[in-house]
Amino acid sequence: MADVTVSELAKVVGVSVERLLSQVKEAGLPHTKAEDPISNDDKNTLLLFLRRSHGDKERRIPLPRRSRCSARLSRR
Repeated sequence: MADVTVSELAKVVGVSVERLLSQVKEAGLPHTKAEDPISNDDKNTLLLFLRRSHGDKERRIPLPRRSRCSARLSRR
């Protein structure tokens, strides 16, 4: 994929340009304007930063345990 501008990337990911520029700055990337091109390497750097900062853990869905009462009823 060819380089895109920060504003184009913001539209694709669904965030405001200001928020994306803030995240880019926090990730240590040099982009300061919406018109600045952002390469695939820069996007990967940003993605890794965001995953680390948000705690990229496996998302588990807790399942309720089957109660003993319902287990007894099903045997009858």
